[in-house]
Amino acid sequence: MGKGELKKYVSAKTGITPQEAGIVIDVVLNGLVESIIKGEKVTMPNFGKFETKMTAPRQARNPKTGEKVFVEARRVVRFKAARSLKERVQ
Repeated sequence: MGKGELKKYVSAKTGITPQEAGIVIDVVLNGLVESIIKGEKVTMPNFGKFETKMTAPRQARNPKTGEKVFVEARRVVRFKAARSLKERVQ
């Protein structure tokens, strides 16, 4: 499902126009992104949890040349699906 399909879905479920649904979706996603950037956990019941995690520095290998390279520690975004979502998917 892309953003256009999501706008149509929200519009049909709520009775607002697709343009208004697009604005609502943008505001919600921007709020999620801002919270994640700040390092806050974003928890949505029955959906899942977004959080940032630091990866450890490590040695990696360039698959093209086989050369060893050093990868520095960095912050990455992790998503863990809620149990109820996992059960519904199965």
